[in-house]
Amino acid sequence: MDSTTITEDAVDDVKPQITRKNIMYVFIGSLGSFMFGYANNVATGSFVQTSFINKFLSGGNSADVISGIVGAFLGGAFIGSLIQGQISARWGRKATTALAAVLLIIAGACMAGSSHIAMFITFRVISGIGGGILTTNCPVYLSEIAPFHLRGLLTGVHGVAINIAYTLSSLFALGINFVNTPYQWRLQFCIFTLCSILLLVSVYFLPESPRWVIEQGRYDEALETLINLHVTKDGHGERVALAEMAQIRAQVDAERNQPTTYWHIFTTKSLRKRALVSIVTFLFGMGSGILVISSLAPILFGGLGFDKPTQLGLSAVWVFNSGVASTVNAFLLDRVGRRPLLISGGILVAIMLVIEAVLQKYYAGTTYAPGLNAATAFYFFYDFVWAALVDNTTIVYIPEIWPTHLRSYGATIAYCAYYAVSVAITSPASLAFEKIGYKYYFVFLICDGLGVIYIYFYFPETKGLTLEEISESFGDPLELRFRDAVEGVTSGYEKAEVRETEKVV
Repeated sequence: MDSTTITEDAVDDVKPQITRKNIMYVFIGSLGSFMFGYANNVATGSFVQTSFINKFLSGGNSADVISGIVGAFLGGAFIGSLIQGQISARWGRKATTALAAVLLIIAGACMAGSSHIAMFITFRVISGIGGGILTTNCPVYLSEIAPFHLRGLLTGVHGVAINIAYTLSSLFALGINFVNTPYQWRLQFCIFTLCSILLLVSVYFLPESPRWVIEQGRYDEALETLINLHVTKDGHGERVALAEMAQIRAQVDAERNQPTTYWHIFTTKSLRKRALVSIVTFLFGMGSGILVISSLAPILFGGLGFDKPTQLGLSAVWVFNSGVASTVNAFLLDRVGRRPLLISGGILVAIMLVIEAVLQKYYAGTTYAPGLNAATAFYFFYDFVWAALVDNTTIVYIPEIWPTHLRSYGATIAYCAYYAVSVAITSPASLAFEKIGYKYYFVFLICDGLGVIYIYFYFPETKGLTLEEISESFGDPLELRFRDAVEGVTSGYEKAEVRETEKVV
């Protein structure tokens, strides 16, 4: 059926729209993203709290202990992202989030009650496993329930939620700093445990990913979910739901007998390209130093001469600044596209890193206020540029480029790279800044520059395409275009109308 034969009413009915239920499910689903951010940042403020210092950092090896605490979470997160693929593919996206929530509840309660640094670090690893599962699974889930025309914005809520968590945990750390008791530092982890319980409860209210449900052969359930996501109260969008159902089912049926092993991924040209793109995405994103600076922000501000309350206050403003920029990034994704944001962001981040390194070379450790203030300001400029152009873009891009049957496995490859890079540059960061200072920024600069070059030559654009259509960009056969599915659905409607007319006659 030629597209020009579709009636005007049919065309209006196949324009995807966002529904209130879709928005609600995205925001509930992003609570998992929030909890990853909280789990990652919950210890940051403790590093400059008197009670925590007296408990764990007073033995003369504070830099090593801090590196161990930061690295423990990231190492655990590597494990979590590694096992997530199998769990999510077999048991579904909801069950995966529930498992992560249980791990965070256990870890949070045990960290709050820790009496020895070994116990604290052990359960910091457990919280990392839960966080790694969440940060790998949540973007996949959000991308699979979002309509394709707003997928960047809605999947980008993942990054916004992480930054909100960073902001709130930093504000809690600032407030708790004024609680002058030996259990001061434990309060942050009690709040973290309560939030983890809320995450577990929230899973009950979410629908399962329709793409995963179709993979299980539960077609009626999948169609009911798609209708629930896309159809408004007045019935608009039914053909969108039916067309998406037809396209997803055609793609899933075509992939059903395909291998799902990592060996198959790395020995198949189109899948190997996806794997390399996924790895480079986070070599570029995390390698540019954002996780190092966010994890050590209070300490870095201390190195610029600020007292403890000001360190915590600046850290809270820093992550709030990141949250605002991340929201800007979410709105830009479906307007500008993924490639332009990554390339321009990488170039601007490189400029910020060079300026910050130069400022710290000449003014860190001095009392020259204008130079120290400039170094502080460029921390914020760097943060805003990275979050406004790179942050959500990397998060959204990964689940987009993988086919349904390998989406969780692709996320695992990507986030294993994420945590491997993060561990490699973050674990030694406290000691590195202590020993070589500003020169450590050039490690970030190298990762950033190599990433920009690779993105320019090898990253395809995904803006405005359905998840199934993106496969064509990687050389996969396209089983069914969304427009073809729309025409098939429209044709079915018209044939049904003819049959009803014949019955009346």
